[in-house]
Amino acid sequence: GGGGGGGGRLVRVGDLFSEEAKDVLFDVEVPALAAPTDRFLVGTLRVSYLDVAGAELRAEEVECFVARPDEVAGADAEPSVGVTLQRARVVTARTLLEAREEADGGRFEAARARIGGSLAYLRGVAARAEGGGEESWDMAKNFVEDLEEALRNMEDKNTYRSHGTKVMSGKAMGHMQQRSAALEEEGFDDECEEGEENEAGAAFAAKKSKFSYANKNQRAMRKSAKTFFSQ
Repeated sequence: GGGGGGGGRLVRVGDLFSEEAKDVLFDVEVPALAAPTDRFLVGTLRVSYLDVAGAELRAEEVECFVARPDEVAGADAEPSVGVTLQRARVVTARTLLEAREEADGGRFEAARARIGGSLAYLRGVAARAEGGGEESWDMAKNFVEDLEEALRNMEDKNTYRSHGTKVMSGKAMGHMQQRSAALEEEGFDDECEEGEENEAGAAFAAKKSKFSYANKNQRAMRKSAKTFFSQ
């Protein structure tokens, strides 16, 4: 629920491992106030999740407050570098998906224009992020490089169809989910884990799933979750 009286919103995050962090962006409209306040209730965040290790459903809740002063000055008046980078991440993912849809329909000029428009914005973000530390700069630079690569993969139809479309899908998925995506020329198979076989009996030991799991513990947790929900 929000301080402005709006309805709730449901966001499904998906699997989240102990080594991971997720950033979820919210656009919130707040009403004008008759007087400033140090504690304005923006909304209440409720989280429900499956604790795989404990094999039980859990829930947490926290109220979200912001200050609403008469004036904002100094560092508080500058956009948050962290929030700006997360917006840039979403812009990158959406641009890749939308450009891919245009290119799949044979509209390559429209696809290139879509990428070009976002590149101008992302280069501006990268320029501002350069002063925010090495990690921020690397992240912003990566967004720019991914779109530049997408443009190169659209130089001609053959390049796009043989390589570009898969790369764009994988990178868009990785940015949306904040998780590395394994790109393989053969494609993706979410159900085949290391050492398993597909329906045709072909070994998939060298082929990764669409999510690149860092270790065997993460794969075990995913299988435990599937078992829990299938009961």
